Amino acid sequence: MFEREESELTNLKKKTAQINIPHESLDDAIMAGFQKAKRKKKRPSIKWASLAAAVFIFTFITLVRVSPVFAEYVSSFPGMEKMVEIIRFNKGLMSAVENNFAQEIGVSDEHSSIKITIDSAIMDQRKLKIFYTIHNQSEKAKVKIKNMELHSGSADLTQNAFFTSGHIDEELAKNKSSDWSMEYDFSEPMNKEDFQLKLEVHTKRPLSRPEAAVFQFSFHLDQDLVDEKMKVINIDQTVTVQKQKITFKKAEITPLSAALQVQFDKNNTMELFVFEDLRLVDERGEPWSIYHNGLVGKEISASEDMIYLESNYFEQPKELYLEFSKIHAVKKSDLVVIVDPETNTVLKRPQDDVFSKIEVLKNEVSFAYYEEKEASSMFINEVTDANGVNMSGSSSDEGPSSDTGEKRFAIQFDRSKITKGPLSMKFVDYPGYIEKKTRIQIK
Repeated sequence: MFEREESELTNLKKKTAQINIPHESLDDAIMAGFQKAKRKKKRPSIKWASLAAAVFIFTFITLVRVSPVFAEYVSSFPGMEKMVEIIRFNKGLMSAVENNFAQEIGVSDEHSSIKITIDSAIMDQRKLKIFYTIHNQSEKAKVKIKNMELHSGSADLTQNAFFTSGHIDEELAKNKSSDWSMEYDFSEPMNKEDFQLKLEVHTKRPLSRPEAAVFQFSFHLDQDLVDEKMKVINIDQTVTVQKQKITFKKAEITPLSAALQVQFDKNNTMELFVFEDLRLVDERGEPWSIYHNGLVGKEISASEDMIYLESNYFEQPKELYLEFSKIHAVKKSDLVVIVDPETNTVLKRPQDDVFSKIEVLKNEVSFAYYEEKEASSMFINEVTDANGVNMSGSSSDEGPSSDTGEKRFAIQFDRSKITKGPLSMKFVDYPGYIEKKTRIQIK
């Protein structure tokens, strides 16, 4: 992808080889974004939000060989290094930067010795990614951002978009900065150029009362850059994995992402959730994987999903393949867990051997398993009683036991809200899966 930059910048290879990959901080940012997104009205099925928690994002270690060199090259230009540090592990976004899709902004607002600068942005017809910096100019402060709003004139763009943000509560020392990004995925093509962004920022310093302020920014982005038309690849191919039929209908590719439309046969005996390793691969074996830092996918209907992959828009592959090997799945007859809160017993549970134990405790239902994934409370996101009353509380995860390797997650519920037992919990993702190495040619 970056042959020209590789030849020009070979002298930087030794330096960039020592760059540390911030896996943990990136994972934290992704998870924070999805947790915030769960509270928005317009969101994808929770099964797609759970992917970031349940699956190791292998794309972090399967980068094109020269992307660190290119990252160093772009970072040498003022204002671009922060963007590159955030997107360096997404080949599609890196390619968009290489093809001059990044636009500098450089507008700031300041309150209570906290300065926020909107550094730059990348956008196309359906995605807007904004990069910003938080700088603390006074003593140590805990900073939290709430209620991000995006407008263009009188149009509220948040009403037509799914929003994710990597910003979490953080503590900044004096004169320290932190770089973040936010992303809007639009359900309809977006063709605006003038934007107004509003952020509610809460600040707490030692020995001081908490403060809250509204930060406001106005900026312009050039739509001429995104005039390029969407590429559409009609696929219409059906594959069978352990007797479950899956039809890949089409791929829509824009400069920032590739959207893959997938339909599941209504006669399937299993509920299929997320693909762990879905990717586009060209004739050279170059992969474009699931878009991991932002909107992963969304549910179109009960039997149809849209999955987002890294974009190969600027490439011209002679051949293009769709590959995967593992899908999260559970039998439809095992989709719901039912418990009796009076006797603390499990009335219905999956009949497979994925969960070693399911227990009803005082105010939670605990699940234990040994699967080679991280525990994720996002496997279930709602608890209802027999009258359909939602009594969901918070959720919690526990790491693997050092003695047994057993993993656990727990779903809390509020007993005081129960109007009639028993309680039901429906899986929106599952730590079991079906497997088959699958490869279909789509170009």
